[in-house]
Amino acid sequence: MLSLRKRNLEEAYTDIFHQQESEGIIERIALNPQDFHKYIWIPHRPVFKLDQQVTTKIRPVFNCSLKTGGGYSLNEACYPGINIMNNMLELLLLFVTNKYVLLADIRKAFLMIKLKPDEDKNRFCFFVKDGDNLLCYRYCTLIFRFNASPFIINYVLRHHVNHFPNDACTEMLRRRFYVNNLCMTSNSPEEIIKLYKNAVPRLQKGNFQLRSCNSNYEPLQDIMIKDDRIVQHGCEFEKVLGHKYHPKIDYISIANTSVQKNIISKRDILAETAKLFDPLSLCAPVTVKAKILLRKLWLLKLSWDEKVPDEVMTGWSNLAKDLSGLSDLVFSRQAVDSNSPLRLYLFCDASSQAYGFVVYGVQGGKSHIIFSKVRVAPMKAKTLPMMELLAVYTAFKTLSMLLKSYSNIKIENIFVAVDAQVVLSWVLSDNIKTKSLYTRNRIRDIRDIKERLIKEFGVDIHYKYVPSADNPADLLSR
Repeated sequence: MLSLRKRNLEEAYTDIFHQQESEGIIERIALNPQDFHKYIWIPHRPVFKLDQQVTTKIRPVFNCSLKTGGGYSLNEACYPGINIMNNMLELLLLFVTNKYVLLADIRKAFLMIKLKPDEDKNRFCFFVKDGDNLLCYRYCTLIFRFNASPFIINYVLRHHVNHFPNDACTEMLRRRFYVNNLCMTSNSPEEIIKLYKNAVPRLQKGNFQLRSCNSNYEPLQDIMIKDDRIVQHGCEFEKVLGHKYHPKIDYISIANTSVQKNIISKRDILAETAKLFDPLSLCAPVTVKAKILLRKLWLLKLSWDEKVPDEVMTGWSNLAKDLSGLSDLVFSRQAVDSNSPLRLYLFCDASSQAYGFVVYGVQGGKSHIIFSKVRVAPMKAKTLPMMELLAVYTAFKTLSMLLKSYSNIKIENIFVAVDAQVVLSWVLSDNIKTKSLYTRNRIRDIRDIKERLIKEFGVDIHYKYVPSADNPADLLSR
């Protein structure tokens, strides 16, 4: 409560619980202190979010992982369910397709799932200090940070939408939510409007209210304004699956990140590097430098809190400026048109420190970056040809996910481009001419994956040689 007093937000924090009580989300319970041991009490604390896009600046967060008396926490004792959430990377790959965008989220999604038995409600009890009084409450709903909540909300949403006709709207509600965030694209302005208009009443029938809606299509925005469902934050960009999205100019960028220059230990560098969130790896040529620096620290065998060498501190100080400025880079959101045939180019490259690949889509004579992936070299040194082979292997392993995401798009050809001729000879030759067992196994893996992809997706996959000077993946490894 000290942080609340400093910010003069004690009353605002307590008002959140009063509001939840008035909506039937929580209920007050009268208990004698000698009966407290019969209930599960969960501590909570305020979390402040000052981002412009956040409509609720302060909210309670509950710690369901707290252990008391040497026993298990609520999260440890509860079965979390299976992972049925839609894959974030696949949703992002779909987000960079098509011309029109529909964004929305479900208001208080977890709190819309009611608990029926008192036995369940008694597992989510907590105290609230209201003036000089200490009040006892319990939740009548699911709560955020309870480990089974993500599974339950996804299951309930899918169960609910399965009661409607199996049309485009139902498919959208099944496949385009990440927890409570909806992200949909289309090339048809009529379709994107129809999807929005159908989704609102369908979700409402399950007591799910679609809100904070936005689009890059002005006629749809006008409808959202009329429905009073348009975003209210007044910011020029939206947060979409960890990225910033600018609807007016249809550009994306990574979220603002303030990376501290003054670090002392390996722990500090790892903590600062972890602030960066770039699942599409659009900024990988810069972020890989941080990974390479961490690899260097591991090779030096420094402890977590040991002071790093001066040259490392200087290198990090320079790198931190670049990392902090990455949010200024913008990329065109629409990289793929689902109505046109698509050619995929996977450029692969490696060095002694890192290896990776970058995917470009080509349609109508225009190319756009879609996705990339980069990894630092294994701690045990490998030859450069082996590293180049690892880049190709990583590209093939990821290709399955890419083709699954774009299953509704006609893929004309897939080209895997490499600037190492020895690797091309390995993957194209019938006889594997190398003494390294590791290399032979990776070559066999690549061939197996290629054959499976051709059989499963019906695509044509070809190898190409690209000169090093013309290989865009060279930026990932240098």
